[in-house]
Amino acid sequence: MDMAQIELQEQDLEKVDELVKEGLFSNRNQVIRVSLERLLQFSKEEIRNMEEARAEVNAYLTDYVGDILSSGTPLHAVINSKDYYKVPVTGFYQGKFYTYGHIFVDCQSLEINESISDSPKKIHQTAKELTGNNESPLL
Repeated sequence: MDMAQIELQEQDLEKVDELVKEGLFSNRNQVIRVSLERLLQFSKEEIRNMEEARAEVNAYLTDYVGDILSSGTPLHAVINSKDYYKVPVTGFYQGKFYTYGHIFVDCQSLEINESISDSPKKIHQTAKELTGNNESPLL
């Protein structure tokens, strides 16, 4: 069975190539295969919850930062013995993708925990630092 063709963003290819370069994987296909195998271990309910967490983060970003940023793929995190989705805040600026911070979403209630998440102010500050702009490219 042939693997379907997929397109990755340039930043994702760079990360994949770095994993191969460091010897953690033998080639790009192995990285993709391991990632897919990991995803397929999640239940349908868990995948739905992860997508709901992304939707919550997107709505939060629209309200507090603007619609120029979006959520990335959630990771699982445990903080103070509580399960969260650690959702990256990503955006595209001058031909490159950046991760500007993370928003934590409770795995059970699917509510954003602002006390442990990066604040909109921190996200703007990170944007200034990453892009080398004195002003945030998000404004």
